[in-house]
Amino acid sequence: VISEQIVPCWGCRFCNHGQYWMC
Repeated sequence: VISEQIVPCWGCRFCNHGQYWMC
């Protein structure tokens, strides 16, 4: 699990894989 990088992800499937920028 990644820490809060840039934006907090709640229901973002991309963030689940660490691709928070895809949100």
